[in-house]
Amino acid sequence: MPAFTVTPAQSRDYNRILNLIQHVTLLTEGILAAGTRYWVVETASGELAACAGLEFGSDAVLFRSLAVYEAYRGDGLARRLIDHALNEAQAEGYHHAYCFSTRAADYFSRLGFREVPVAQLAAALPDAPQVKHFAMIGKLAGERAWWKALTQETN
Repeated sequence: MPAFTVTPAQSRDYNRILNLIQHVTLLTEGILAAGTRYWVVETASGELAACAGLEFGSDAVLFRSLAVYEAYRGDGLARRLIDHALNEAQAEGYHHAYCFSTRAADYFSRLGFREVPVAQLAAALPDAPQVKHFAMIGKLAGERAWWKALTQETN
């Protein structure tokens, strides 16, 4: 497997992230906006292979913009980005992770996410840029929401 590096995205990465997200036909609204954090995966030569981001609420994060160029699919980069982002969120004290997904539902289910009502996601992250954007363009009701606990819940 080629060597890949996961690093926090910088403002200089904006156009590369934008191009990748457009390439895989995801919404580009809010990329690197205030209140978000993105990561990029690069090859040893510095070529962008994948990206992902988080939007932050008070106790929850919204995982978004997971994209991997076709040439790098099958190398575990999506899983590596998800684990990296959610581990950082957990280390910072966040307890819940959400994502919207209509196309990758089976994938997120295999990673331990379970489908929840969109209203639950919107209530947990009302000020997240993607939630606000989806509500503004009338897309919120047609989405599918997924949730995963970031900490072990005790009874």
